[in-house]
Amino acid sequence: MSIISIKSKLNQYLAFIGYRYLAYTFELKQLLQQLKNFGLLFLVVLGSSALGFVLLLFLGLGKIIDSADTPLYGAQMALFYLLLQSVMISAMKLAIKNSNQRLFQLTIAHPSWLHLADIKLLFISNGWLIASLLIALDLTFAQWLKVPHFIVFMFIQLGLGIVC
Repeated sequence: MSIISIKSKLNQYLAFIGYRYLAYTFELKQLLQQLKNFGLLFLVVLGSSALGFVLLLFLGLGKIIDSADTPLYGAQMALFYLLLQSVMISAMKLAIKNSNQRLFQLTIAHPSWLHLADIKLLFISNGWLIASLLIALDLTFAQWLKVPHFIVFMFIQLGLGIVC
């Protein structure tokens, strides 16, 4: 392949990824519009505890990491997180895959580009995996050696996200 051909393919891919991101944000806006009334009620009732929910997310991930002494509790917490993640990803599936325009996308892009765009949007959408990665980046090498089950948990999170 010549350099011009490679540049052309790269430009086509970048244009396709830009299109998919715009479609993703449009679908998310529609989902958020549907949840607007519920969100207002949720904000009024539990708005002051929103930061507490975020802290609980990280506390639970910390309990999964520190579950060497109580593996059953850590496994239950991991299962709970995986269940919440699968519900969230299932709700956002239409936005991630842009299912309404899937046939059109097959006419303008390679199938491998579709799958790559799906995985990229999955990473952007998966708050649970992002939180796990933030904690994983904070661990030292010695801590990694003590918690190999957390690595397995993160791979299960990624695999479950792809399956959903």
